Amino acid sequence: MILVADVSGKGIPAAMFMMRAKTELKTLTEAGLPVSEVFMKANEALCDENDAGMFVTAWQGVVNFDSGILKFANAGHNPPLLMHKGGDFEYLKSKVNLVLAGMDGVPYKEQELQMNPGDILFLYTDGVTEGTDANNELYGEDRLLNILNRCKDKSVRDICDAVKLDLDAF
Repeated sequence: MILVADVSGKGIPAAMFMMRAKTELKTLTEAGLPVSEVFMKANEALCDENDAGMFVTAWQGVVNFDSGILKFANAGHNPPLLMHKGGDFEYLKSKVNLVLAGMDGVPYKEQELQMNPGDILFLYTDGVTEGTDANNELYGEDRLLNILNRCKDKSVRDICDAVKLDLDAF
């Protein structure tokens, strides 16, 4: 399972809500449900007793290592970037569903992607693209794409380090 998620709000209430979301997502995923059903059931559980109106954005995928098929769903999260071996990073074009805990009864659409050896999928939260400089300018999606493509031939660890260094310098 691959999962990246971000909770609305800050502080202890947000941390508690994220722990609840993490528990729901993990339990449902470990039960072997398809990603679309994991999100649907987690959404229902998170909508229950959500008086604070909090929500979670999430991107989750499950890879079949024999076929290379990645089945995934996006619940209002930032689009990942995909680099096929030998190519450039590009934002993954896919359907974005409603955030988790946003509204009862929401269906979540599962999608598929063929992954091959050497492909890289870069997941992140809006903490990267919404980072600001002294002039309150956003780091942005273009800067993220540019740094990823400048270091695409490096190891995955070095790519992550380069993004962090570039964001810190910004």
